Amino acid sequence: MNERIKYIRKDQGLTLEKFGERLGVTKTAISNIEKGKRNISEQLLLSICREYHVNETWLRTGAGEPYKDSIGSIVQKMAEEYNLRDLEITVLTEYLKLNESQRKACMDYLENVIIAQSKKRTAAAIAMSALDAPTTAEAGFPENAAETPQADVGSSENAAGNTPAGTDVSQLTVEEAEEIYKSSLSTARKKDFTALNITKGKEA
Repeated sequence: MNERIKYIRKDQGLTLEKFGERLGVTKTAISNIEKGKRNISEQLLLSICREYHVNETWLRTGAGEPYKDSIGSIVQKMAEEYNLRDLEITVLTEYLKLNESQRKACMDYLENVIIAQSKKRTAAAIAMSALDAPTTAEAGFPENAAETPQADVGSSENAAGNTPAGTDVSQLTVEEAEEIYKSSLSTARKKDFTALNITKGKEA
């Protein structure tokens, strides 16, 4: 039985300490059991079966499969319940074949990808806000303030005067997008201030 317990621990990709943590025992206790220096208690045997979904008969005698349900049967049940496609079944099957440490590495990678994509979306949203800076009229100034000279449409920069034409805002970093946004606000304020002064001059 000691070799089968060692097999389960290795198959899960766990150290003696991590394996024992979920069972409430020390790594020394697990080490002694694996080496045959200590007999396993009935309570610990049942804990291993419960925590790691081990087939009790296999753990006691070696007969049958190591785990209660095979990966194939588990995935098949899920496929029927959730109407999974072939690709989803394959991905899920291969993922479940990984041990705990391998699954963690996989999840860490996916988390980094999701964070990177989220940053790109944030940068794009900030940059688009910069492109949609309010006009003088929208800011509440008199209509004749619109006589203020406008930016050259044929310029190499956009209406906000900060992002070169043709720039793919989705490729900007959050920091770059923030700079564009701050610069566009500054430009808009200057134009509105100039328009206000012109309006006041005409009224005088």
